[in-house]
Amino acid sequence: MAIHERHIWASELLDLQPFEVILEIGCGPGITASLAAGGLKSGELHLLDRSEKSMQQAIKKNKLYIDKGIVKPIVGTFGEVALPSDKYDKIYCFNVRLLFEDNPQELSIVKKMIGQNGLFYMFFQPPYHLPDQMTELSKKILENNGFEVIRTEVRQMSPGPSLCHIAKSI
Repeated sequence: MAIHERHIWASELLDLQPFEVILEIGCGPGITASLAAGGLKSGELHLLDRSEKSMQQAIKKNKLYIDKGIVKPIVGTFGEVALPSDKYDKIYCFNVRLLFEDNPQELSIVKKMIGQNGLFYMFFQPPYHLPDQMTELSKKILENNGFEVIRTEVRQMSPGPSLCHIAKSI
C-alpha cells in the first residue's frame, strides 16, 4: 500500500533531530511516525491516540522502533492521560480538530509542554479545498492562545491542499 504524500511531507517538515523528544497527538495508524522515527537515536517519539484500534495499527507499523525503545505508544485522550514526559522538543498533530478549533485548555497544555524552546506543528488537510480563511483563522487561534506562528506551509496534493502552521510559545 502506497504511503500518502501528506505523511511524507509532514515527516520532512518535522526534521526530527536524533536527540529530540517528540509527541504526536492523534497518531492514527502511525504512518507519519514510521517515517519520522528512523532519525531518532537517543530521542523518543511518543504516540498518543484515543482509539485502541488505531493504536494497534500504529504498534504493528512501528514495531521495530518500539522494540528499540524509540517509539512509545499511549492510548488515551490528550489532556487526560499521563504522558511519559512533561516537556517536548516538538509536538505535532494532523487533522486533530480538537486542536484546530479554539480550545484554550488543550492549547495551554501544548504551550506548557513545549516551553520556550519547543515547536508545535499543526497539520490539517480537509477532504476538499483549503479556503484562505481557514489558514488565517487557524493562525489567529494559535496567536490568541499564546503562540507565535513562525512559519506556515501549504502543499498542493490529493485530495486537497495540506496546511502546516509551525508555532512556538510566547
